[in-house]
Amino acid sequence: MGDSKAIPPAPDDITNDLVKLFNSSMLSDIQFDVNGVKFLAHKAILCVRSEYFRAMIHFEGNALQAQSPIKLKDVEPGVFPVVLHYVYTNRIRTQCSPHVLPVWRLADRFSMDGLKALSVLQLSTSLPIDNVIDIYLKVIHALPVSDNMKDVCELFMQNHMVEVVRHRTFMSLNKQLVAELTREMVSK
Repeated sequence: MGDSKAIPPAPDDITNDLVKLFNSSMLSDIQFDVNGVKFLAHKAILCVRSEYFRAMIHFEGNALQAQSPIKLKDVEPGVFPVVLHYVYTNRIRTQCSPHVLPVWRLADRFSMDGLKALSVLQLSTSLPIDNVIDIYLKVIHALPVSDNMKDVCELFMQNHMVEVVRHRTFMSLNKQLVAELTREMVSK
């Protein structure tokens, strides 16, 4: 009690340890096939990180074997490793910017609210003038619609209105969409 030395905090080793299991054959007990690309994972980790995987693994039970991959349809091979990496690290890779919307949609499908929030944050810090309109159109025209991503795009366009309205993608939009976008940019 009389010792005034402070005990240093424990290092954050769990993330460093779990990332070693990411797509690793070490004790993996489940496999995914995404358009012919195989990914290895661990049922226990998937179950605690995602209600979707927990339900799938619980429902399928022992029928899920590491030898027979689970085929994931409508998933881009470049997007699934971003999601799987998040499962093991609770982080999103900074180089996932081109995939941020598909990552958000897959996170929604897999019931991963934390990854959805990180995807919105990633979009808000990496949105370029060159394709903000293309991203915005993808956000509003495909289900499920992310209101947060829509808001990020609209706020970005409002803050960069002069550059956006002069950009070739804006000029090529139909009149109705131009009016709607202009109204959104001005109202924010």
